[in-house]
This record gives sequence, C-alpha cells and structure tokens, in this order.
Amino acid sequence: MRALTPASGPQYSSRIIKAGSLLADSRVYLREWDEGRSARENLAHFREVNVLGKRSRSRAEDVLAELRRRFPLESPDGGPGHALLRFVKETPSPKAVDRVLAYHAAKSDPLLYDFITIHLARLHERGERRVTVIDALTFLRESARRSATTRTWSSVTLNALAKALLAASKDFALVSGRTRKVLTTPGLPLEAFLYIAYRLRRHAHGFSLLAHRDWRLFLLAPENVEHLAITAARQELLTYEALGQTASIGFPYSDLDALLNVIAR
Repeated sequence: MRALTPASGPQYSSRIIKAGSLLADSRVYLREWDEGRSARENLAHFREVNVLGKRSRSRAEDVLAELRRRFPLESPDGGPGHALLRFVKETPSPKAVDRVLAYHAAKSDPLLYDFITIHLARLHERGERRVTVIDALTFLRESARRSATTRTWSSVTLNALAKALLAASKDFALVSGRTRKVLTTPGLPLEAFLYIAYRLRRHAHGFSLLAHRDWRLFLLAPENVEHLAITAARQELLTYEALGQTASIGFPYSDLDALLNVIAR
C-alpha cells in the first residue's frame, strides 16, 4: 500500500461546514453563466433573479462566494473556465457532469481532497466498507496534531467537520446509507475520464498519469484507470499502448475544445 502524505499547499479550513458539496447549486451556476457577460455582470444577474433559489440574501451571497472561489471562471488559464462551462452545458450524461463537479470541488478544498484520497481510499484499498464519524474525527485530530489546520478546532467544530465530510462524500456517491454508512464505488463515465485525463496530461504521462493521485477521488486504483484508458482507446477516443514498464497515452485533439466536441456528440 502506498504511503500518502497530505496535499501540499494551503492549510485545511473548515469551509466545508458551510459550503457542503453544492452539486445542485454548481450545476445551476455553471449552466446559467453567460460568457458574453463579465463575472461582475453574471453575479449581479444571479443576485437579481435569485438564480440559486435561496431563501435569504445572506445564504445566497455565501453560496455565490464559494462557487466563485471553487470555479474561477474569469481566470485566463489556471481555473476551469470555458472548458468546464462547455462540459456542464453540453455533456449528455448527468452522472459525468456530477463527477466532474465533485472533482473540482475536492480539488478546491485541501481538507476534502485529503479526506477522500487518504482516508476513504485507504479504507477502500483495505477492503473495509464501514465509514463512521469516529473515523472522520480520527483523521481530523491527526491533521490538527500535524498543525495542518488554519486554527485550533473545538470539539464542536470537529464534530461538524466530520459530519460535513461524510455528507459531501455521500453527495459524491462515495458513501451511502443514513445511519450505517458504507463505501460505494461511484464509477467514472468515459466523458468524465476523458475530461480529467486531458487536464492531467500536462502534469503526468504514461503510467504516472494512470497512477495520479486525483483518480483516488473516485476510489480508482491504477489498474481501474488503465481499464478506462483501454476502453476509450477501443472507441478511438484516445490512444493507449503499454509495453513492460512503459506506457503511452495520446489524445488526438488539437485542444480541449476539440475533445469537448466529441464528448458532446
């Protein structure tokens, strides 16, 4: 079993308590986003018509702020941007859309990312199915001991965080059940696999792409990812060749827009 360390970067925060998965809100936010308007104009329009359907202005502002942080659409390169908008608006598979939204949500929150890729993925590798609040609390307390948190969390905050992490994991189809929660295998539609793999190609190649830590967000082992690559290759959506200890993954697309044209069809 590989020993994983927490993701480098910003320290953990407790924002997941207020934010949650926001999958439904994310779908509305991205589908209603008008690329012909500036970010300021889009947000003003969303507030005016209450596009998210929130009961209070303060809740609407909180959610809009989190969605803007999670999906920096105005970023020229670093954020999801145009490609994510196209994927959400044009991909015919709701399941694929939700997987990509879950991916971006976890990537934007180091605590959520590490909880899934370290804790849940480790349980999955061990063949353990039961997931409890106590398990989540143990993970959080270990994080606090490593000084990975932005501040010292009270017992109340720790309990709220544990429940919020499990709730988000349930929304992401990684956990099921009300009182007795168990791990589930969410599966990854080819559309979502291609979108994520194409983005990862700038940072990893061959077997390193198949073994990239991001796939653990879907509880996928390298051999699972390889199966997806082989399936996509059979449909001529990419090229995949493996020989001994080397592998080659190629994308016959000039850019992400070209890939999205194929996904939309």
